[in-house]
Amino acid sequence: MKKSRWNTFRRRSRLIWLIIFGAIAVTVSTAMFSKRDAVAKEVIIEIKPMKDGGSLLTMEEVRTLLEARFPSKDPERLSKIPLRVLEETINAHPMVQHADIYVDARNRVRVRIEQPEPLIRIIDDRGANYYLDAQGMRIPISRHFTPRIMVATGKIPSYRDSVLQQPNHILSQLVLLGQTVQDDPFMAALIEQVDVRNGDLYLIPKMGKFKILLGDVSDLESKFSRLKSFYRHILPTAGWSKYALVNLAFKNQIVCRKA
Repeated sequence: MKKSRWNTFRRRSRLIWLIIFGAIAVTVSTAMFSKRDAVAKEVIIEIKPMKDGGSLLTMEEVRTLLEARFPSKDPERLSKIPLRVLEETINAHPMVQHADIYVDARNRVRVRIEQPEPLIRIIDDRGANYYLDAQGMRIPISRHFTPRIMVATGKIPSYRDSVLQQPNHILSQLVLLGQTVQDDPFMAALIEQVDVRNGDLYLIPKMGKFKILLGDVSDLESKFSRLKSFYRHILPTAGWSKYALVNLAFKNQIVCRKA
């Protein structure tokens, strides 16, 4: 009898706990969905600055986007947008990496926006002007802020979404070059521009009148090592005006052409 009663007690306990957990799950789920479908009482926009403290996007631009997307003479029109629609609209903006939207304890809708980080600026011969991030995604130029990053100019092919799937594509090479320069304090301080001519990459340093022929992005570590040696050991004795071109395209060599 005792064993039978114990088994009955265990079954009832399990049933009670299942009911409790089920009630909690339903409550949480209902709250989440009600939040997602809730109507905003007030919209508060926060834009997380980029690593250098700048911002490509302003709160005014986000509000203008919403007003254009949901035109109305009603002054409280933004407070009547369902959260899921608000989120879809903001995340579609090309200067938004991710928008986290939620309702706080005071029933205010808070919009927290993360921006993409421009890696390199592209200005090609056809007049195209845009940024690329480390994932090779295109970012439009901001009217409010210009990040201090390397600029790529010259004969650059048109942008395509699949650029990073083609390692030899010029844009893919520029992304890799931008990442490598950014990760190297010496190179980041030295190089301000890369010019593309006939498929070759020419680095334009901030100091000196010569150009640096990189060729392509193969063996970048070796090429940058040779360039550092050139700056540390050759320039101090030869002088800054002696050379017009420093060629790093040949393996394990530095070939200089006089000015």
